[in-house]
Amino acid sequence: MKILNRLFKSKGRHGTHSPFAYGFIEQVLREPTGIKYPDSINNLIEERRLGKTFFRLIQYLDAGSLYLDEHIASKYGWLRELGPSSTISPMGSISQEGLILVDVQGIETYLNMFSDTELKKISFLVLHISNKNSYFLEPFYENPNFNCTIKTWDFSLFLYKEAFKRKQHFNLR
Repeated sequence: MKILNRLFKSKGRHGTHSPFAYGFIEQVLREPTGIKYPDSINNLIEERRLGKTFFRLIQYLDAGSLYLDEHIASKYGWLRELGPSSTISPMGSISQEGLILVDVQGIETYLNMFSDTELKKISFLVLHISNKNSYFLEPFYENPNFNCTIKTWDFSLFLYKEAFKRKQHFNLR
């Protein structure tokens, strides 16, 4: 039932009227040809599709630093090799703007660590593989510090883009 509900509510590339979301679908969710993936991702067996998607996501966002929550880094060790400056971040050690990879249970803790001004420089990639526990994120989609939120089957993205004049939420497939 979850899958049918998701397919009914989510949008593909042709149902999206935002250039950012359209580009996100084309360059991240769909697999364009000609991308050279690191060997660590090509060698994955069970998580190859997810690894390739995250690699394209990091490239698309050009987020600078990539911070991995300790729990995520221990569960998905290959994530360390996704970004040019991937760091395993103990709580409280994030010093500059970038992308924080965290699981559903950890987002609230990280959100409480930063001021509203700091949150405008940080993006969150929240993993909820196979849409498990994603309903816990519903209140965070309304957070005023993020003017763009994207929900996919395996992850959600929370970010602030100055180009967006009003808050936008995308439920993508």
